[in-house]
Amino acid sequence: GDEPDRVRFGVAAYRQAGGSPAVTPELVALLDRTGLVGAVATWVRRLSAAPPTPAAEARLDTLLDRLDRLGRRL
Repeated sequence: GDEPDRVRFGVAAYRQAGGSPAVTPELVALLDRTGLVGAVATWVRRLSAAPPTPAAEARLDTLLDRLDRLGRRL
């Protein structure tokens, strides 16, 4: 969702490989955004349940940065 050129390229490759024409760049972007929100929620839950590791904190930071960039464009 937050890299439109990559989404279009991916959908084109998917279709060329025989994928459904019903899969549109808009659908892929929506699924990507919902997956991002779900990933943030999962990492917040994991980090609240156990002592955080540097790798886990870095992953959440990466996801939150991406969520912030996406929110600025919407």
